[in-house]
Amino acid sequence: MKNVLFVSIAFPPKLDPECIQTAKYFKYLVKHASFKLDVVTSKLPTLFMPYDPYLEEYATGYRQQVEIKVWENKYSNFLIRLLSPALLLKPDSKSRFYRQWSSVPKRLKNEPSIIYSRSFPLSSAMMALKLKRHYKVPWVMHLSDPWVDSPYFSADDKVKEENTAMEAECFEEADAICFTSPKTIDLYREKYPHYAKKYRLFPNVYDPDSICMEKISFHGKLRFVYTGGLAGIRTAESLLKAIRELRSNRALDLDKMEFIFAGDIDRANKKLMMEYSDPSIQHIGAVSYQKAIELQRSAHILMLFEAPIQDAKKAVFFPSKLLDYAVAQHPIMAVTSEGSTTSEFINSNALGSCFDHAATDQIILFLERALEHYEQGNDSFFFRQINVQEHDANLNAKRLITLFHELCENS
Repeated sequence: MKNVLFVSIAFPPKLDPECIQTAKYFKYLVKHASFKLDVVTSKLPTLFMPYDPYLEEYATGYRQQVEIKVWENKYSNFLIRLLSPALLLKPDSKSRFYRQWSSVPKRLKNEPSIIYSRSFPLSSAMMALKLKRHYKVPWVMHLSDPWVDSPYFSADDKVKEENTAMEAECFEEADAICFTSPKTIDLYREKYPHYAKKYRLFPNVYDPDSICMEKISFHGKLRFVYTGGLAGIRTAESLLKAIRELRSNRALDLDKMEFIFAGDIDRANKKLMMEYSDPSIQHIGAVSYQKAIELQRSAHILMLFEAPIQDAKKAVFFPSKLLDYAVAQHPIMAVTSEGSTTSEFINSNALGSCFDHAATDQIILFLERALEHYEQGNDSFFFRQINVQEHDANLNAKRLITLFHELCENS
């Protein structure tokens, strides 16, 4: 019997987009008896990854769990960000996790045959690198987003150089490197062509047990739902502008519609919500994963907002909520950059409509058309059948197990 050491700060029952993806993969990995799984993760509480009892069902099936205490709080992070922000970017605020790597071999009862890590946070990859060097076994590194080349990575030259060195070390020593989108693979083929044979596509996934089969209700208001955070330049301003214009200048009855936002938002987005305040808009704050799923299923149309990205090569992100939305089987209204991974996924699978950040007039037309279909009780407009088997968690877990076997046999 071979042993997999599963390394991830973002492990259930913590609540975070990466935690949810980790949970879905892990649920199906433990169903395959060819490997025993041990886990290295951070101890609860973990900052910005609150405990969610709904995710407990995904945190089962492992043989042993080694928990590492990460000393961190939002007040100390705030002071560090003011005085020496670089400390939170080596590679992230949870670097104390991997700096305690030497405690893992002392506590782990069974030596691994292979190591599998999931990032973000990137400190999970750095922990796996240390353990790879210690145990001298194959390592599969999963990167859900780009590292230094992320359009959201902002640091001075010295910190960028340090992160580039860490990234290069991981790429050199990992035996396989998994990405969530073909665009990300293309980005790294250009950056590290000599490692291209290591690259694998393991996309974000949905749990096939969670596909919604509920009938569409045409009672009450036409409901738009967004579940997720808004921060920095990722805002809902395009939609908010459309709602203001409809309220001011159009005959459309906004009292027949409701726009529900569930999730944390930063100060700038709170200010924006107040500026565009309208009776049809509700921000209900952060919710549990179970509540988010319930809201998604209660929606007629699901909303998604991405930050504008000017460089099309870097528009590689595949939001994990896209699969939760797809499982709800309602149309998606996405505000995203042209040619992004999100727009390609939605358009190629007929899952909804995509709009550029400046396309307020097109969003207005979409809202008008949606209300018209709602008042006509048009089921076909509000039902989008999920047909993306390549994102099935069970199938991808099987593919991952196959990769584990191949690497163990060749090591």
